[in-house]
Amino acid sequence: LNSSKLKTSMRDYAGARQDLMQLVAQYPDAAIAEQACLELADVTMKAGLNVEAQRLYRKVYNLGFSLESQTAAALGAGRCCYEEKEYENAIKWLSDYIELAKDNKDDGLYKAYFLLGKAISAMGKPQQASAAFECALAGQHQPEDYVQIVSALVQAYIEQGSYIEALGVLQNIDSWRLWQRQNVEILVLKSKVLREMGLIDRAVAALAGRA
Repeated sequence: LNSSKLKTSMRDYAGARQDLMQLVAQYPDAAIAEQACLELADVTMKAGLNVEAQRLYRKVYNLGFSLESQTAAALGAGRCCYEEKEYENAIKWLSDYIELAKDNKDDGLYKAYFLLGKAISAMGKPQQASAAFECALAGQHQPEDYVQIVSALVQAYIEQGSYIEALGVLQNIDSWRLWQRQNVEILVLKSKVLREMGLIDRAVAALAGRA
């Protein structure tokens, strides 16, 4: 197990997988089997083998070692499904994760809401996607992540024709929390909403002022 962790830190995912596969095969009843199974799924995903990783996450989830392992497995399976563009399955797994982790209120929960919103958006359901993105905004985020969520939420509102709601999101942003680059991205988003509303002069004035 320690050998696999060292190899993972060196991004030797193939070597880490070999160690973990041996551990799981030779010591299935060991106390660390639960951790090993979950880490095997994690390192398989990091190796880019999303289909195999999804199978392993599903196995961990169904074995039901503990609530913690089931929660982590649901999130991992959701990520793999999203990467493989299996959006319906991604929505199912991410919804399961949110239900299991809803009392934790940690970073993983809000990232899951964001990924859920992206999966729903890919299915062409902007109204449901915007609800997920709004939940994602409730967390504490780094500036880049925050702007990504805001951008996705604004785009979902634009697709619904809800321009006032989109402008409301942008106007409630504390610009002092963001770097210059992120503030410019927010301004460009605002100009996009104004253009969609037909307010071309206001969009030009906002951009010209920043320039």
